[in-house]
Amino acid sequence: MEPFVHCPLDLSKDEIRLARVTLPAPEIEEQRQEPVRIVLETFDRRTSPSYSALSYTWGPPSPSHGIVANDRPFTIRNNLYCFLRRLASGSIRYPATENDSTIERHPGPNGPNHEENAPLSPVYLWIDQLCIDQDSTTEKSSQVSKMTEIFMEAKEVIVWLGEEQDDSNFAMRCITQIPRAYKPWTIVKPDNNIPATVKMRARSSTTQVPLEEVVRSIQTLMNRPYWNRVWVAQE
Repeated sequence: MEPFVHCPLDLSKDEIRLARVTLPAPEIEEQRQEPVRIVLETFDRRTSPSYSALSYTWGPPSPSHGIVANDRPFTIRNNLYCFLRRLASGSIRYPATENDSTIERHPGPNGPNHEENAPLSPVYLWIDQLCIDQDSTTEKSSQVSKMTEIFMEAKEVIVWLGEEQDDSNFAMRCITQIPRAYKPWTIVKPDNNIPATVKMRARSSTTQVPLEEVVRSIQTLMNRPYWNRVWVAQE
């Protein structure tokens, strides 16, 4: 079968592509082995349906994975594939929970309010690796120049930091618990080794977490390649 080829955008009409991910029924075991399927559709940006924009890192060219785009084979890099696979399986939820990958959601000015722990299931997504023809220098230049507007007009920006590793789930739980803490910091005893004696108490639990563990896990999370991207500030 011939690989997927993007139909050229009419740049004079300010067109963009948006991707729809096919979400299989989670109870059908056989579908878990099926390839990720997406549909790419073209819209005038001024009248396009609401969409979510994905902020992530491309990562190295290898390994790569095959998906199906408009019923044609299409190859993408590993980090995006992991996100799409998790999205298609319904395993990413609002907000990030103990069992979720490292993901954050930032609603736009008119963004939706989702029920807690609801599956992440945007109808349309804007993802540069899918929605821009990477083989067209002209299209890439045109679309990149509109990145600010594309992200500003999104109903929400989804930040995908990658799969869980190095206690990143713990770091995300700490980050989400800090604003909810009724007693953010408790000095157990006054001495000169403050980091070893400061503990965080979450509202929903009496479990105390040593600050060193909190700082170490969050620092490791902040050292991920995502935070070194030039595009982060723009997105």
